[in-house]
Amino acid sequence: MEGQQLRRLRPEQVNSINTQVTSVLQSKIKPLQVSQAIKKDGAVVFSKLLDSHLISILNKEFDEAFNHSSRCVSTGEHPPGKAVTITTQLLEADQFPAIASLFLNSIFEDIADEVLPTNSTFHDRIALTHEFQPTAITDIHFDMKRSLKCLLYLVDTDQTNGAFSFATETHVENSAYRRSFLDQGGQLRDLLNIASESESIPLRTVCAPAGTLIIFDADVFHQGGTLQPGKERKVIRGRSLFGGQPVSSRHTWCSRSWWRYRMNPPKTPTDYYGRRSSRGRSRAA
Repeated sequence: MEGQQLRRLRPEQVNSINTQVTSVLQSKIKPLQVSQAIKKDGAVVFSKLLDSHLISILNKEFDEAFNHSSRCVSTGEHPPGKAVTITTQLLEADQFPAIASLFLNSIFEDIADEVLPTNSTFHDRIALTHEFQPTAITDIHFDMKRSLKCLLYLVDTDQTNGAFSFATETHVENSAYRRSFLDQGGQLRDLLNIASESESIPLRTVCAPAGTLIIFDADVFHQGGTLQPGKERKVIRGRSLFGGQPVSSRHTWCSRSWWRYRMNPPKTPTDYYGRRSSRGRSRAA
């Protein structure tokens, strides 16, 4: 990745930021209550969780990630704009202290431990996306792999600049479908995870100011909205991934599992094909 070297902060600056973030989270988020709400509804929204001072610091680190070189940062393809990923295992103590203090906070790890089964990976990567193309960010979808996500708005976000939407309680059916599909020998890459245009899905759109945090089970139907010309969206997203699930590759050609899959393919509910329009992965919201 080209660019200037990442600027370094003094230890006392890092500690100060970590103290501020932890204080805010401990005062406003109760892990057990949040976990129960996510299990029931699929998502929880904390409007304006962070104040303007912390958002200003996070925005500076966000811009640095796109403009400075570091081995912990990698670029990725993102048609609605641009994206980078921070690999948290490669983070040094003075790199992106506000982002690390927020997304690697033990409060979110406690929530992930409650919502996901055992053997989950907590926020090993943090995605930063900056959307500015006048287009839809994602289809309505649930994720191919089971995970829990934390999404933070860095700018005021509404229906004109790609506000996040989700459909309450749909994670239950989608999770059951994936489990049934895979138990019957289905391949993860063949899972139908994108809703059809004809399907009526009651979405809740999160129009909210900068500093709003959304924690959601990625099995819930969700989408990133559409950007109008001249608008932008900036979000940071952490993902806790359930480790006990298959990879996306297909069965080896003519192997025993391949023949079993061909002769007795997984059964999909009769109405499911009519309600889903596409196979494969949908871009993250």
